[in-house]
Amino acid sequence: SVEKQIEKGESKIQKRQECMNAVKRKVEKYANPWQHLKFQYGNAKGKAFTEEEDRFIVCMTHQLGYGRWEELKYEVRRSWNFRFDWFIKSRTPKELEARFKQLVRLIEKELESEEAGGKRKSAASDTAAAVLKRQKK
Repeated sequence: SVEKQIEKGESKIQKRQECMNAVKRKVEKYANPWQHLKFQYGNAKGKAFTEEEDRFIVCMTHQLGYGRWEELKYEVRRSWNFRFDWFIKSRTPKELEARFKQLVRLIEKELESEEAGGKRKSAASDTAAAVLKRQKK
């Protein structure tokens, strides 16, 4: 039905926005993300892409906008950093998109665990404050 298609489309748009929000939050943590952005790979590093390539994919997609995979490929090929890097220069737009989505999952996981950590810390400090108050009485 038409409603189902609209819902599907809207959910796709929302996922895309959440994805780019996570990227924005990650990129804005760094004064110079193009050089210093780090990923918490865990066991999911994979052998194919280097951290420098991953950093470029995330920063350039942040700059170009989601879904501009042809342009991303063009920027990769134009980049002086990758002039001898045949692996990344020979990736298709689809492969670059897939890698970006993989990196977004890592970023989202990292942001979630930071938020959970923040909540845990504040809960612990609240408890400590309560204990101190009781001791003062």
